Order: sequence, then structure tokens, then C-alpha cells
Amino acid sequence: MRDKKHIGIALGLALLLPACGGKNSAGEKAARDTVPRLVAAAERYKADCGQYPGKAEDLSKDPGVAGWDGPYYSTIVDPWGVPYQIELIDEQLHVWSSGPDRVVRTEDDISN
Repeated sequence: MRDKKHIGIALGLALLLPACGGKNSAGEKAARDTVPRLVAAAERYKADCGQYPGKAEDLSKDPGVAGWDGPYYSTIVDPWGVPYQIELIDEQLHVWSSGPDRVVRTEDDISN
């Protein structure tokens, strides 16, 4: 009886690990799907406003910039409850999620 109990516990834990942020979790897939959509939304924002948004929130709420014709995208918070990050580095747009650890600029970040 004891072995069956341990197998049940192990199986239960194996099923829970992806939901808790394990590799290839549903949250990671959602963030990987969202990042390119946010890039496209930021490009539309730039076409209308002449500049990239300063933060992801600017895609969903009018930041008071001339030409804003949004909302461009409504999902500005990643699956872990942290706002997506938008930054222009060397004239290139970078969009990322902080990933399961909820800390920006760590190994598990998900970006374009």
C-alpha cells in the first residue's frame, strides 16, 4: 500500500510542476506567443505616434502622445502578473517578460 501512495504523490507532483513554472509551462508558452504580438503592436504605435511606446501600458492606455490611435494591445501583464517590458536598445525594439521568477534580466526572461 505504501508504494502506491508514493507513486500517487509523485504523479501528482509531476502534474503540478508545469503549472508552477516548470520548463515549457503554459505560462511560458503564453508569454512566447504574446511577445511577438507586442512587438507588432509597438510597430503600429510607432507608425501612428512617430516613436516607440515608453512602456507596455502605453499600448493599452493613451499616454497623451500625439497620434495615439489605440488601444494597440490589451495584454500588457505577463502570465506571472508582471508588466511586459519594452525598451529601445541601439535603435532596436526589445520586448520581454520577466518569466516565472518575476525578476527582470535573469536567465528565464522571455524576449524577442
